[in-house]
Amino acid sequence: MAAFTPNPLQRLLQQVEQRLVWVRKLLADKGEPPFDVCSSVFKDMGDQLTKLTLQAPVRVKKIVSGAFSAAGWDAPRGAAVLRTITLEKLATCLQTVTMQLSNYNLTPPEPSAAELQNISLAAQRLWELDHNRLEPGTDFVLDLQGEKSPSDHRDLATRPLFKWVDPNHLERPTFKAFLSLLDNYVADEGVSEKVTKEEREENDAFLNLCLDTAVMQYAHKFLAQHKKVPTTREGFLAALNNAWFGLYRRKTPNDSSGFEHVFLGEREGEKVAGLHCWLQLRSEELAKRLNYKGRIRPRRRIPRGFPAEQFISIQFEWMGQEKFISSSLVGTSPEFEMALYSLCWFSGAEESTVFLGPHKVRIKAFTIRQHGGPFIGSAFPEEEHSDEDDKNRAARVIQKPFLRKRGTHQH
Repeated sequence: MAAFTPNPLQRLLQQVEQRLVWVRKLLADKGEPPFDVCSSVFKDMGDQLTKLTLQAPVRVKKIVSGAFSAAGWDAPRGAAVLRTITLEKLATCLQTVTMQLSNYNLTPPEPSAAELQNISLAAQRLWELDHNRLEPGTDFVLDLQGEKSPSDHRDLATRPLFKWVDPNHLERPTFKAFLSLLDNYVADEGVSEKVTKEEREENDAFLNLCLDTAVMQYAHKFLAQHKKVPTTREGFLAALNNAWFGLYRRKTPNDSSGFEHVFLGEREGEKVAGLHCWLQLRSEELAKRLNYKGRIRPRRRIPRGFPAEQFISIQFEWMGQEKFISSSLVGTSPEFEMALYSLCWFSGAEESTVFLGPHKVRIKAFTIRQHGGPFIGSAFPEEEHSDEDDKNRAARVIQKPFLRKRGTHQH
């Protein structure tokens, strides 16, 4: 039998899209039919798509069967598991299959020999592979307002940080799955987390969708060739799950995890810890729990012609507690951030200097070693600057009084 290649995958996607159009037209013309008619349509669709995926990878089969199962239909058996199946649910099922197949990358990218020897080059490749990244000025607009130093506690921003984000991008599978995780945690350290079966399933769904993308597949190839993670998808998934979602103790047993700390943030006494994800910053700002107070003045200026909003350091108050300085990538996809931080953490480097587009940043990745671990303690980007930058900065500070005098005299 012929191998399942990008062309059959594209044909499968087209077939699903055509069926989705047909179901929506049927609903618009005739409305919801009775159960027996729905059952017949489900069986026909399920049987056809099952045949089309006979030579497909296991993951593609799971995408199709999982979507039908969520709609109340057992596609392999060709039978309803719920008496409430409707064509509306079938349309949702086909929409889910369409989105997830569009997210699925069939041919994992291979790291080059140079990239395997240089984590900065590997990070650059990840940046190039982040096809889901939002572009500043086109897909999102920031309102940065006043610049300040971390020691300046004045509120120099009267308006929110996020002026606009294209909502269509937030419907992409990895974005949507990530956003579903935001209400699964208690922000206060010292409160043990209770993870439900549904939440574990949400974690697995998010990681699987990330592993469908080129960026996470590249990170897997890179780390597997360095013998840092298992070579199989299932083994890597388990390693990611434990490193990011495994619970550990900060103040009390099971009160924290790497994912909660890095992406959602925690409150430690009167301090804010973690919270380095732009999607969470935006979500908390929309919920009126986060007050943006201004951008921390960057030490390095971005070259003219490059967007300056893809990496920012800011100051904010979150639920009444201030974070003096917090750095985040902006517009990057959830899978990119998971891949980048995983690449650095599993590699064992606490600090890695990388270029992400025009931004030179230092990725910090720290480990918590407790029973069941190791776990990700923290991972985040911060502005990188060279010794030459420090010399120039010091020279400007020394010369500033003289330059000010000279300027006054001349004018």
